[in-house]
Amino acid sequence: MSKIYFATTAYNAEKTISRCIDSVLNQTQYGEDIVYYICDNGSTDRTGDIIKTYAENDTRIKFFYNEINNVPGEHSKEFGDIRLNMDECDYYCTIDSDDAYELDFLEKMIPFMQKNKLDIAACGYNFVDGKTEVIINKRTIDEQLIITNAEEFSRRFYLYHQFMRPVWAKVFSGRVTRKSFARSNWPEEWLGMAYGTDTLISFSMLKNAERVGVLPDLLHNYYIYEKSVSHQYNPKQSDSDIFLFNDAIDFLSQYGEISVQNMQFIHIVYANAIKDTVKNLVNSKLSAEEKLKEFLRIFARPETHNALSIKNETVGNVKHELLIGLLSFATEINDDFDKVSQILNVLFPNCSSAVNKDTVKLFARNDNFKALLFKDDKNLLSEYLLTLVLNNDKLTKVYDFPLMLGNLASENSLASTIKSNDFIRLYTDAYSLVWNSENSEALSEMTEILFSGNELNCAEDFLNLYVTLAALENHVEAFLFGNIQKAYLFIDENRKDEARKIVNDLVEMGAGESEDVIELQKLL
Repeated sequence: MSKIYFATTAYNAEKTISRCIDSVLNQTQYGEDIVYYICDNGSTDRTGDIIKTYAENDTRIKFFYNEINNVPGEHSKEFGDIRLNMDECDYYCTIDSDDAYELDFLEKMIPFMQKNKLDIAACGYNFVDGKTEVIINKRTIDEQLIITNAEEFSRRFYLYHQFMRPVWAKVFSGRVTRKSFARSNWPEEWLGMAYGTDTLISFSMLKNAERVGVLPDLLHNYYIYEKSVSHQYNPKQSDSDIFLFNDAIDFLSQYGEISVQNMQFIHIVYANAIKDTVKNLVNSKLSAEEKLKEFLRIFARPETHNALSIKNETVGNVKHELLIGLLSFATEINDDFDKVSQILNVLFPNCSSAVNKDTVKLFARNDNFKALLFKDDKNLLSEYLLTLVLNNDKLTKVYDFPLMLGNLASENSLASTIKSNDFIRLYTDAYSLVWNSENSEALSEMTEILFSGNELNCAEDFLNLYVTLAALENHVEAFLFGNIQKAYLFIDENRKDEARKIVNDLVEMGAGESEDVIELQKLL
């Protein structure tokens, strides 16, 4: 009769190991065929004693231990080489020490494998809050999925990947298990992984599989704990993200050229991995400078740029999380803020120019600004900024709104020359035309204002812009008129040297016989 081998590695799991063991030993069917390998991985709590007690009372359990965490020794060699004790007709399962099977896991999975002659069978699983034991999410599919040939392995990759990524929640045939890597001879590059070795193991088996299936039934309970290793920052985590990305490419390459759909899917998976890495990074005790350094390393990779350029909801959510993470410490960055800008430019290229070391606090603390930055629509952001200026909002007295508006404008816009909130508020229509680089229309609007006879406010800013627009539009009459008005303004303000320079320039231009120029010369 075939045997069903289970394997669990436990470290300081005294609160959960009994639940795990009981879910294996109390299966509704095939219980007599179970061989359960459990290794106490150098625990410093009662984990080893609990496992030993189970082993003394149930011969199906084979107890192993490491004296030091993650350092295999003479008491765990057979555990690491479990595959060597298996026949090709046997089955293999692995389960984490804080997880649990439904008791009908084998009752449903073994017949599913036998009926469809599968090398690997996966099942649906629940995400369970480890503290409350409430199911917070589920992963399943609508109907059974059976993969039997190379074309299906490629075309349906996006369907089965989510179930094949973890090594748990599945049953492997003895044949593919024997062909996979034993822990005692893992490739050297796996040993430096911060996480994801279970995915590498699962895919190493998948590469040897000819028939694979997914059963929709929710038969595995994956418990989530805030203080688990997967929620702790590891300096090698982002390197592991890339390693897994490349491993997926390597896997798909065996089926021929990778489709656009699959390549996009792999990038989306990578984007989600970045999100988790950054969350752990931001929650770590590293300094703001150290966090920024790791951010830059992640964003320097072309894979990151490619992943974040994908237009879909999943990547949008990832970019939002990355923005929140970056802003959480960006306010502490001063000398290297240009590096923060580099990252923002990747995330939100249209609106990042509005964020600098002086305005970053505004975007970090104000939900409206944060939301507009995330939308990355410079027109929406500029309209909101303009509204606050018109309403004389208190924020306009703290932050340089004209600078933000100018930075958001196109490169050939003169908006960056406007430094005054008052000017924007008084001449909103003209400013909006300038912001949109509609220079001819702006010049006409400002000419009407000049000929209206009304008193000119922000007069010097207004006339400087007017003269510049006239020059750009090659409008000689407007250029002369604007300079003459500037000269009169300087005389009224007793700035005769500046007025005299304007008059001399006008004379050199051939406008010396103009009545206004002659009048100015008399006043000077």
